[in-house]
Amino acid sequence: MMPSTLRFGGCGLLPPPAAQTIPLTTTVAYSVTTDAPWLTAAPNPDGSLRVAASCQGVPGDAAGAILLTATARQPLRIEVLLKFGKERVYLPSVLHR
Repeated sequence: MMPSTLRFGGCGLLPPPAAQTIPLTTTVAYSVTTDAPWLTAAPNPDGSLRVAASCQGVPGDAAGAILLTATARQPLRIEVLLKFGKERVYLPSVLHR
């Protein structure tokens, strides 16, 4: 079963994206690699996967992938998208007299 694409929103005009934890239904130990410098992933002690995206050095929307590998198992690839905020939010100003 292929996991859904992970989507991170933030950077640009929005706050940086929060890390995500992905539950995995596996009992084997696996290695994690990523193919983008702005993307980090690491296994948690409970077997889930913690994924974070950084805004550093990323000029705009970006795509990357996480590769999970384990002995005698097919590798698992998880696609990741980072979307930059492009819309300004204007808040009304309140004047007090």
